[in-house]
Amino acid sequence: TKPYRMTGIGMAHFPITHKNPEVQVWFDQGNTLLHHFWDYEAERAFRWARKLEPENAMVYWGLARAAGGDRSKEFIREAAKRKGAVTPRERLYIEALEAQIKTDSLRDRKSNYENQQRDYLDTLETISVRYPEDLEAKALIALAGMGDNRYGTEQIIREILAKQADHPGAHHYRI
Repeated sequence: TKPYRMTGIGMAHFPITHKNPEVQVWFDQGNTLLHHFWDYEAERAFRWARKLEPENAMVYWGLARAAGGDRSKEFIREAAKRKGAVTPRERLYIEALEAQIKTDSLRDRKSNYENQQRDYLDTLETISVRYPEDLEAKALIALAGMGDNRYGTEQIIREILAKQADHPGAHHYRI
């Protein structure tokens, strides 16, 4: 069913390539809800965006983030098939998520996870350096660093909040 427009959830604008402006609205809502850990409603927003624009690579990226597990792998494969039609920034986001969820059966689970996380973070850091105004890359770095690098994570959160006081990811990741 069609999602409803939510208010009072903050905003995590994430510009994407699209033909239909309504796709951006639902993508932003889905992205905002992911920062709230409300994956079910986020997926619903991304599914509606996909209904409006079935070939949109970033919608599949959003679905991969919301879904988890094997479904996530299928969605990121669909995003990767379409990454030729997106901006270099968006392509990096797709490649970051590909790195995070890829499977390497030749490595043991622990080292595979560590390598995947390192590759994921390296790509997010590349986005942050190339596109310093991109708050979403910073928010995802903060999320990935929770528990491991509290000082660095706090500095990133402060940077996000200085630019966007109602960013839901910055507030949730600090908690």
